Amino acid sequence: MVSCPWEIAVSELRFCFIMLALISAGLGIYAVRSESKKYAELHFHSSILVGALLAIASYFDYVAISNSKVNNFSLCNLKDEFQVDSTVKGEYMDCSFTPYYATVLSSIACAVLIIFSGYTVNTWKKNIIPKSVGLD
Repeated sequence: MVSCPWEIAVSELRFCFIMLALISAGLGIYAVRSESKKYAELHFHSSILVGALLAIASYFDYVAISNSKVNNFSLCNLKDEFQVDSTVKGEYMDCSFTPYYATVLSSIACAVLIIFSGYTVNTWKKNIIPKSVGLD
């Protein structure tokens, strides 16, 4: 029987979100280069969607890290069923979860940046047609 653990699905989803963010950023660059209002509008809406997806993924990463700290407390501190006999000499594990928070912070940073780029391109789109023409 083939099993697909949640961790693999999360990695694949995160990869899809990263690819969507890259495509959205490329779309924004193309909109500015070609001075296209249509592509600028598309980038604006896609950046909001991708930013929201990245923010949701970062929240789930944060929850997973927090749960891992709780679930692995006994193993990290060698208590309860993981308690080592006093005659056994060995090394203790470093159970720091701090590096994993880099995933959360980078995902939040990407979400903020992609939403900011969408807002910037949208502002630029509104100023494409000179105000002297009278069209907005």
